[in-house]
Amino acid sequence: GPSARLWEGFRCPGPTPHPSSPRGPAPGMGVEVVTVEPGDGRTYPKPGDKLRMHYVGRVASTGQKVDSSIERGIPFRFQVGVGQVIKGWDEGVQRMTLGERATLTITSDYAYGARGAGGSIPPNTDLIFEVEILDISAY
Repeated sequence: GPSARLWEGFRCPGPTPHPSSPRGPAPGMGVEVVTVEPGDGRTYPKPGDKLRMHYVGRVASTGQKVDSSIERGIPFRFQVGVGQVIKGWDEGVQRMTLGERATLTITSDYAYGARGAGGSIPPNTDLIFEVEILDISAY
C-alpha cells in the first residue's frame, strides 16, 4: 500500500529537509534517525549484538536534558533487539553503523509512553537522543 512506500522513503537517505519543515517523525512513526557524523557504512547492529554507546537525551518540545552517559563518563551497554531499552533505541540503532553519531527523534509510543519515566520524563513525551555507537560485539 502507499504507507509501505512512504516508510521506504523515510529510511532511504534523502536530501536534508528544509529547516522550515516540521521536526521529527509524523505521529506514530516511532523513530527518525538523522546522521550527524557517518559511521563505517557497513557494520550495522543486529538483534542479539551487544552495543556500547554514548548518548544525551532531551525532551523534544523543550530541549531539557533528561539523561547523559557522557556526563557520567561511562558508555551505556545493552543488547540490541531484546527489549532491554526503549523501542526507539532498539529500532533506531539498527539503522546506524559503527562509529556513527546520529540524532534519534523518538515519539512517546516508542519511548516511555503514557507512563513516563521518573520525575524527568512526563507521560506522552517525545524525546530526542544524540547517540554515538562506540562498539558492536556479537553476543
